[in-house]
Amino acid sequence: DAMPIAVLQAHTIGCDKVVDGRFFVEQDPTGEVGKRVWKEIWQTHCNNGSYNVGMTFMEAPDGGVSYVVSNH
Repeated sequence: DAMPIAVLQAHTIGCDKVVDGRFFVEQDPTGEVGKRVWKEIWQTHCNNGSYNVGMTFMEAPDGGVSYVVSNH
């Protein structure tokens, strides 16, 4: 699950305490099965503001998924 990583990144960029969060698909999956890539924005609502974390997901041929996190 990517949520703990998104919360950790939000804390890294200034979130004091998470109150709520949600994610939005920024780019639908593209590519062949086993090689698809998609992007999401995880919006973390904190008691001191909202923080957006970008995540790029990459599907692996064995069915797993890896991801890269960025400030958004």
